[in-house]
Amino acid sequence: MTIKENILELFRTINRRGMDKVIDWLKDSDFFVAPASTNFHGNYEGGLAEHSFNVYQAAIQLREAALKLNPTLEPQLPTDSIIIASLLHDVCKVDVYKIRQRKNELGVWEECNGYTVDYSKFPLGHGEKSVILLLKLGLELSDAEIAAIRWHMTVWYLPFQSREILGNINAAKNKYSLCSLIQMADGFAASLMEEKKHNLLINKCMKKKKNKNKLITNISNPDYFGSTSDNYSYKHDYHREQVWGTYYYLAQLIAPRLQALKALDKHGYPPECKDMRGWNNAIQKMIDAFELINKDYSFSDDDDRTITEGLDLFCKHFRDLWD
Repeated sequence: MTIKENILELFRTINRRGMDKVIDWLKDSDFFVAPASTNFHGNYEGGLAEHSFNVYQAAIQLREAALKLNPTLEPQLPTDSIIIASLLHDVCKVDVYKIRQRKNELGVWEECNGYTVDYSKFPLGHGEKSVILLLKLGLELSDAEIAAIRWHMTVWYLPFQSREILGNINAAKNKYSLCSLIQMADGFAASLMEEKKHNLLINKCMKKKKNKNKLITNISNPDYFGSTSDNYSYKHDYHREQVWGTYYYLAQLIAPRLQALKALDKHGYPPECKDMRGWNNAIQKMIDAFELINKDYSFSDDDDRTITEGLDLFCKHFRDLWD
């Protein structure tokens, strides 16, 4: 069975008001073809459905392990709730991702590989948006299911939220075992079950090449970022995924180099920085910019200012990045 068939079959096992409408809505939407992200886990066609099914599989396994350790948890972790919370936690991503477009050699816009995001249709956040969409469809949800879907991102919310949010997350985890289970399953699926598909391009450069027993350090070598298959970009030896996200992969290369330069016991600094402390502060602003670029969310106005300032400094001092 395909992932789509498996998901729909699981939904049909649930006798819950509104489930039929949810199934119809999912089938009519891009849920089964959309990516799960632009740059991170599941950043390919069908990634959203695959991630959702992975979370379900992880959640079922975690439930079995939890019940072996503490059988009294069984009433708090019904199978129906596992299916609903795991498979529907990310419906907020439906109709959000769009295929990138760029101008061809003739100046005509055409579709290209990769995705961008458009939150304008229903800009209500992440987990809370998933809950609202499901309730609008008429799906009957328990309080535990609402909390599990709402807070599945756990502490990833906190850099942008308040102490009130932290208090609600902790209260939800303490009150609903399902909330903690879905949080763990989501992280497990994204970081371990799907990690290799996304990070193969990044981690390849850190592995020893078997036939030479040395690190691949030449960026022009196609093995640096990916497999030696024929999945390369047109007229180039770079893996296509590396080229699609050129800004992302360059940022991943540049940020750690800047961190190493900042930590170095340097012998000088640009005159306009006045002293070594000023030079290190400038380098840190560059680091902040490239690290933000690697994040998979919409940038706030403050983020945009940080990125702009850091990139401006990077351009200004590009030829000063040596010692």
